[in-house]
Amino acid sequence: AEELHSTAVPLLVQCPNARGETGDCQDAWVLNPRAATPECLHGFEFLGQLIGLAIRSGDLIPLQLAPYTWKGLVGEQRTRADIRAIDVHADKDISQLHQCALGQAPMGSSSWQLNEMELHFCYPDITGQELELKENGAHT
Repeated sequence: AEELHSTAVPLLVQCPNARGETGDCQDAWVLNPRAATPECLHGFEFLGQLIGLAIRSGDLIPLQLAPYTWKGLVGEQRTRADIRAIDVHADKDISQLHQCALGQAPMGSSSWQLNEMELHFCYPDITGQELELKENGAHT
């Protein structure tokens, strides 16, 4: 598991809270959404087989996967608390957007204007890399 919890094998990445040294689950890892090469897909398949073998044999694998990841693997509903546990900044952004959708000013502000929020159509993915939500989103 040591190799999986490193950059040597690109299947897992540290959760954003670990990279930012904030919030919960700072020792947790999540699946790398950018690990989509044929080699990585075979690696995920092998990891799944390894986990299955460990479950059947009763052996433990010291994988430090975040509850968010485990819930996704077993098909459980993920909650805002699961998001907060791996990425407090994303949870804060979700909260502010939710308040705006309800027509409320963000916390700590007496009023708000969308044009003052400096919104763009891009957001950092779980790996920390900017992902454009639409074409040319970083400049929109």
